[in-house]
Amino acid sequence: RWHDPATGADIPDYEEARAETQTERNRADAERTRADAERTRADAESARADAAQRGIEEARAREAQAQHRVAELEEQLRRLRGGP
Repeated sequence: RWHDPATGADIPDYEEARAETQTERNRADAERTRADAERTRADAESARADAAQRGIEEARAREAQAQHRVAELEEQLRRLRGGP
């Protein structure tokens, strides 16, 4: 086993260095997988929010149409009753 007298640290041999490298690769792969899953979750959440916003906008449009129709019917009723 090699030892660095300047730092007091052991210097890993080839197999140890290879194992450390593989461990780091595995960690990086796991982190990428978690990031991909989070991105997918965020995309799905964004799509749900967009759909909800569209639903709100459609409901507002229906409400405006209904209010307009009520106003038309009230005006028609006034005319039929002979009002101003």
